[in-house]
Amino acid sequence: KVIQEDSQSDFDVGELVKIVGLVKSNEVFSDGVEIVEAALEDVEAKKIEEFLSRECKAFDFKLYAEDDVLLKLVEPTKNAALVVKKALMRCTPLIIRFHNDPDGVSSGLLFKKAVLDFVAEKNVFYQEKWVVGKQADSAIFEEKNAEGDVETAGNYCRKPLLCLFDHGANVESEHALKTISMAGMGIVIVD
Repeated sequence: KVIQEDSQSDFDVGELVKIVGLVKSNEVFSDGVEIVEAALEDVEAKKIEEFLSRECKAFDFKLYAEDDVLLKLVEPTKNAALVVKKALMRCTPLIIRFHNDPDGVSSGLLFKKAVLDFVAEKNVFYQEKWVVGKQADSAIFEEKNAEGDVETAGNYCRKPLLCLFDHGANVESEHALKTISMAGMGIVIVD
C-alpha cells in the first residue's frame, strides 16, 4: 500500500511513468513503477488523451427555460464541465471560490458535491482535501485572494484549477486573474 503524502519519488515532475498494480478507491497496491521510454511516451500520451475523451464526455441537460440567453450558455457550460472533468481525472486539485450571496454559495456547494460524486463514480484516486472551498465577500476577485491562491497552490505537486462561481467575471478582477494565469494555474469562471 502506498500513501501518497508519505512517499518520496525519484522521478522528475512531468516525467511519464507507468504504475504496475491495482488502484482501488483511495488505495494503490503497486508492484512497481517504471519510466516510460521516450519512444513510447507519445503513444502513451495519446492513449491517455483518448481515455480522458472517452471518460469525460459532455452530457446533455435540459434547460429550466429555453430562451435565447440560456441557449447561448449551453456550449460554454459543456466546455467548462469538460475542463473540470479532465482536471479531476488527472488528479488536479481544485480551489473553489464563490461569492457569499445565495446564488454564489449554492453554486459553490453544489459544484463541490458534483466533483466528489464524479470522482467516486469514476473511481478516481482523488482525496476530498484536494478540493478547497473559499468564500468571497464580493463579486470581485482581488489581488490579495489571487496571491493567497498561488500560495495555496504551493501545497500541491500539481497546480490547482481555480473555479470561480458568481465571482471574478468583471473588469475589476482582470489583474488578479492574470496573477493566477502567470502562476500556471487554469481558471474556470461560471457567473
